[in-house]
Amino acid sequence: MAPRAISAPTISKGDPSLDFTVTTRKKRVLKCRHLGFVEEYAINSLIGREDSINPTTSLQAQSAAVVREIDGIPWPFPTSKQELMNAMERLERDGFAAVCPVVLEWSNSSGLSEEDFEEANLSDATQA
Repeated sequence: MAPRAISAPTISKGDPSLDFTVTTRKKRVLKCRHLGFVEEYAINSLIGREDSINPTTSLQAQSAAVVREIDGIPWPFPTSKQELMNAMERLERDGFAAVCPVVLEWSNSSGLSEEDFEEANLSDATQA
């Protein structure tokens, strides 16, 4: 028996800067909004330092936080760890499979590089 082909999630972007919609393999429609800098900080604060420096955990948390609507039902931005966990539970694996690649691509193309951090640290040290 040949392996079953897995269809890739479909992605359409409304506002090219922040909004995007994905349709999961289970045909759930997830309306999302990329996190701003302050929202990323808020999510990192919710999950704590140890988890925020773990790339997998951080990606999971950010992927859950970008979802603003599931199948037409509004989903608020999480403001507590429990709300974040609820969002992760509601998203399920197929939701993560659809959202994570978009969040990862966004963060790779719009985030600060290690060189940016090194430059900031060097300039801070020379200012002292």
